[in-house]
Amino acid sequence: MLQIPTVKSPLGIIALFVALIEVFLTYPVTQLEGIERTILVIFMTTFPFFIAMAFFYILWEKPITLYSPREIPMGMRNLYQPQAIKVASELKISEMEEHIPTLQSRLTALVTPSYNSLSTLSVSEQKKVTENASQSDLNSIESEVLKKIEAVPNPDEGTFQNIKAELEKERKESKRKIIARIEKEISKFKNWLETIGFTRLPDIPKIVLEPADLMNIYYIHDFKEIHIGSSLTDENDGICHEYFISVLSQRWSKYEGKDADGQLAIIYGFSDYYAASFYDDPIFGEKFAAVFGLKPGRIRNLKEPVRLIRNEEAHKMGQAWSSLCWEFREKFGQQKVDPTICQALESLPDKLSINAVSSALFNHLLKLSPNSREQIIEEFTGRGFDVPSTSK
Repeated sequence: MLQIPTVKSPLGIIALFVALIEVFLTYPVTQLEGIERTILVIFMTTFPFFIAMAFFYILWEKPITLYSPREIPMGMRNLYQPQAIKVASELKISEMEEHIPTLQSRLTALVTPSYNSLSTLSVSEQKKVTENASQSDLNSIESEVLKKIEAVPNPDEGTFQNIKAELEKERKESKRKIIARIEKEISKFKNWLETIGFTRLPDIPKIVLEPADLMNIYYIHDFKEIHIGSSLTDENDGICHEYFISVLSQRWSKYEGKDADGQLAIIYGFSDYYAASFYDDPIFGEKFAAVFGLKPGRIRNLKEPVRLIRNEEAHKMGQAWSSLCWEFREKFGQQKVDPTICQALESLPDKLSINAVSSALFNHLLKLSPNSREQIIEEFTGRGFDVPSTSK
């Protein structure tokens, strides 16, 4: 089947225009005679010449107008539109300067027990993706600048400064809308938590949108802030995960001693579970996985049974808790299990420990379904959790 190519660039439009004029005049020239034919032949001969002269003039004076914004080669951008590069760079620098307090709080968080991230990746993995994201953002701003100057015949320095101010305003407005959407999503999650029995829930933390150099979502208890990388603002389950960390951090915010990772694992595990249960989806962190190209397209799958191995990395141990809870959710139903887990968490002592949580969860599940005693014991022991000695 014949496919007609689409014409997208200004150069293609010019070529199509000239070709159509010549084609449409081919028939009339055969029907005319005398001076009329002579005039038409002269026009058909000279018209492409003048078009070519105009083309070469534009090619010499302003070749960038012959490209659509997405097709402009990087070398030509640098050669013919240094102002666009300058505007993009100044805008990025301005945004980074605004984020200096954010960067300082991030550095502080990294060395304190109040740092709770969505996932952990190696420095080299993060560096590779963040460098690409930063460059991509810079290229995007350049393209926006070039797109806006297309309609300006002779842009000067003032034009570029106006474009910079306009883009800065647009990007700030976009961030405000994103933050409002995130707060609305957390509010829905918070209301749902109240329906299953959680009380004295904290206010929605301050939402901080980080620049493209951050590829994570994390909560800082000391500052009551949820920090979100610009590429992960639509990772709703991860954002709700961090809010639930703020819920549990009201009672347990310091993870110290030999069992610090075990305590963190409890926080991570139940945060995974309630975020996944709210969205009724055991696949957790799909957007995050897409950004980093992780296989098989997720951070964690709560349907995968994971055995608790003490002294492992906290997120891995956390999945033992979340997958255990998801198993009982499927056995007994969300409407029964979610409030039961809430009651178990509410009954915990101020000192958080794996054994205390395991015992409380076991006893509350047993109250929920006394006839399923053997099944409950089998699930707990099979996944490496201890059960109260009186229950064995």
